[in-house]
Amino acid sequence: MGAFFLSSILINVILQDIFYDVNKGALIAACFYQLSLFVIMYLNKDSIIMAIKALIPKGKSTLFFKEQLWKYGMAFLAFPTVVWLGILDDALKGERTDVSTL
Repeated sequence: MGAFFLSSILINVILQDIFYDVNKGALIAACFYQLSLFVIMYLNKDSIIMAIKALIPKGKSTLFFKEQLWKYGMAFLAFPTVVWLGILDDALKGERTDVSTL
């Protein structure tokens, strides 16, 4: 499960490297680490599937699980989207955003 969290962090790093034109070596390193993580996850796909199945409640229907997954997924995506929209709004206004206050 930690691989999913690490993957989300690496994707964030890759996107920041692309959008803010960071040193190309850092971008290549982040892409290499992400690719390595995908290979590790692929090699352990059976263990990952078993872990995800263990997290699914046994007595609940798959529709309930899909509903919950949708809600948690939207909540997980909503926070960074709102933060980035606020930063983008400030950037378009020409204001400097102090990220430490977010």
